[in-house]
Amino acid sequence: MARLMLNLQITRGPDGFDVSILIRQQSKINQTTHILAVTAHNEHEYSENAKSQKMDDYFTQPCTAEDAKSNQCFYYTGLAS
Repeated sequence: MARLMLNLQITRGPDGFDVSILIRQQSKINQTTHILAVTAHNEHEYSENAKSQKMDDYFTQPCTAEDAKSNQCFYYTGLAS
């Protein structure tokens, strides 16, 4: 399974929300790409936007590799479920 981490807020170019829309629209194959939303924001608005863009998981930074392995930094998982 392909996995992709997208930063939701980028100062230049498309942000993670824009990219996830393009990925989901491209083909049926991209419907199963696992998209992880990454942000420094844990406000409800951000997780709801990630859910509406059919992202699969949402987590906040900073998040160490060890945190990620144990799911300790995940704010909400299973957004697209």
